[in-house]
Amino acid sequence: PFSTVGITIPHAGVSEARNRGLKYSNAHWVMFCDCDDTFASVYALRSIFDVLETKDYDLLWMPFYVEIKVDRSRQVRKDYNALFIHSKVFRRKFLIDHGLSFNPDLVYSEDTAFLAVVGMEIDKNRIGEIKAEAPMYIWTWRKGSATTDPDRSYLNAVNLFRRQRYVADEYTKRGMLQDASQYNFRALCDAFVTLKRSDFSFDRSEFEQEVKEFYRSERGVTVDADTLG
Repeated sequence: PFSTVGITIPHAGVSEARNRGLKYSNAHWVMFCDCDDTFASVYALRSIFDVLETKDYDLLWMPFYVEIKVDRSRQVRKDYNALFIHSKVFRRKFLIDHGLSFNPDLVYSEDTAFLAVVGMEIDKNRIGEIKAEAPMYIWTWRKGSATTDPDRSYLNAVNLFRRQRYVADEYTKRGMLQDASQYNFRALCDAFVTLKRSDFSFDRSEFEQEVKEFYRSERGVTVDADTLG
């Protein structure tokens, strides 16, 4: 009971594609799906449509299957997970009113960065669960994808540092300085480990310079290690 519209854009990464979809959609709710994900059935998709009349929530989530293509197994994620954008539906007006979009400079982990910023803006009482007898969304863990390819593990590690810096900056903009300090501290620790890893064969000089410049700008920031979790 719905129509579809396709938009073609020049290659610019998944963040730009999602931002373009958000900009040109006119629905009350939006969902961001990977191209290799599916719904469990047409009925599952229809069931989601049936609950979207609610005015009590700005974000709805549902349990989902993690389908592991490597060994053909399935696992179920039943908790609200702040790392996965999959199986979540967002009120479009909430995103637009709060200026929330994906950071086009992030190549990997753009969804976790987006959710981190959503978490800064949303009223936790306006997050609701779509309950069903079985998970309705299937997220695929595919060997050779951008996040699982071992040849890209160094790029993932570098991008983690950039994602953490971006999230820290967003906390700083909102005056949440303790949270910003924690993220900056994590970013430096993870970057140090990345630079010391012996299994990476990539040229690290550019990333090392980036980390050094960041350290020089942030070395006055202190954080209580007990609050890092």
